Amino acid sequence: MLEAFQRLDAPSAVVVGTVEDWLFLQDLGQARPFSSATWSALAETMAPLRGAAAGRKYGWKEDYGLRHIVVQNQPRESWVEFWRDNRLLCHVPELDPNLGRRVTALAERLEDLIPERPPVSLVHGDLWGGNIVWDGATAWLIDPCACHGDREVDVAALTAFDTPPPQFFEELDLAPGWQKRLPVYRLWMWLIHVRLFGSGYRVAAERDLDQLGF
Repeated sequence: MLEAFQRLDAPSAVVVGTVEDWLFLQDLGQARPFSSATWSALAETMAPLRGAAAGRKYGWKEDYGLRHIVVQNQPRESWVEFWRDNRLLCHVPELDPNLGRRVTALAERLEDLIPERPPVSLVHGDLWGGNIVWDGATAWLIDPCACHGDREVDVAALTAFDTPPPQFFEELDLAPGWQKRLPVYRLWMWLIHVRLFGSGYRVAAERDLDQLGF
């Protein structure tokens, strides 16, 4: 995944090597606190990812895991089908029944909420402040959970634990209606967190479901 970023000249940590289960990455130095300049630099870092996977299907060439959770990436021609099956419904059997019913209801109406065929971009997939190394000049990407999909997934992830300034969103030149789609994409992060870390994240998932009317 990191190599895919580097082929696009998107700043990201270079893989130095692997030994057994260890992954050694380029030392990017001590990360600095975020500032307004960080967000402008991050917009520049993300720019090469936009539409970079034109002609590809939505998904990734293989599945991968987050601890005990299998992240399913079976390529699809339809972005709605990919997000519905591989990012939402796949979690329902492991959720509290009431939360599962609400996620299922949203999934059944998903074609009304997100585009069927958005431009295919390279998506980081877990883009939050902890996976960005800001050295004062460049915003470097680390620790991806990548796929080919709608770049708004990364925008949504950045609103889960961080508060980007309005200028950041303006620099990204997002498609009309992007604000309404953020809760749909952010929900995947909350469901992952519920399964990994427990019910403390359920409130966040329910808040986005409330916002979406489900």
